[in-house]
Amino acid sequence: MQIFDDNYSFLKENRNAELVLYSVKGGREEQQDCSGYEIADDRLMAVICDGMGGENDGKKASNTAVGEFLNQYLLSENDGKPDDFFEKAIVSANSAICSFTDKNGNMVCAGTTVVCILIADGLLRWASVGDSRLYILRDNELVQATTDHNYALSLSEQLKNGNIDRQTYETEMLQGDGLTSFLGVGREMQVDINVRGIPLHSGDRILMTTDGLYKLVSDEEINRILTNFKNIGEAVQALEMKASHGALKKRTVRDNMTIALVNIK
Repeated sequence: MQIFDDNYSFLKENRNAELVLYSVKGGREEQQDCSGYEIADDRLMAVICDGMGGENDGKKASNTAVGEFLNQYLLSENDGKPDDFFEKAIVSANSAICSFTDKNGNMVCAGTTVVCILIADGLLRWASVGDSRLYILRDNELVQATTDHNYALSLSEQLKNGNIDRQTYETEMLQGDGLTSFLGVGREMQVDINVRGIPLHSGDRILMTTDGLYKLVSDEEINRILTNFKNIGEAVQALEMKASHGALKKRTVRDNMTIALVNIK
């Protein structure tokens, strides 16, 4: 089991895939992202979380969630059902974070997003809660496989159904980044799970990332970088440089950013 919550960069591989994990704290005082992975000859599991909460609670939430996902995955492997852990991991992680209390025994408001993948038997399976994303690149086309569980999604659905008008939609979209689902206290969770899996092809690339990347780098730029850089370590470095430049251009404080990039052999 491997869990990481500080700045890091490294590459692992098995006979089917290469994995690069990369994280930077950015301009924040604390790294509240966390990630982990398990890799064997014929399978790869990776998970990324983006925590939220003061007094180290966001960091604790993301670390807790990553640990629960890794534990549930290992238990499922022992049971011979390695693709049957997503739902159990979400429930156990949510329960653990909801049980956080301060030194006085009061409930702590903390939470985290999560996106997790399993690559096994030639298939990609995944689960997500929140707005950390999963992208799939195939034949130079980048597709976001997960849904952002945020206020913008809710507003788009309300507009589509005629429950709000265009003016209200555009006004409320100023708060569109607000999460409507995450692991932790105070929300009814929206969950995306794909356990049937999609077949993978040689040359496919799978990108998992917290919002510290895609809020600074457009999907078009991500596509261009993943397509043009054949070495995935160099691709991740290019994404980091683009995000750093994006923060300077927008004159904004860099958020935590964590990336997992997988190349299918």
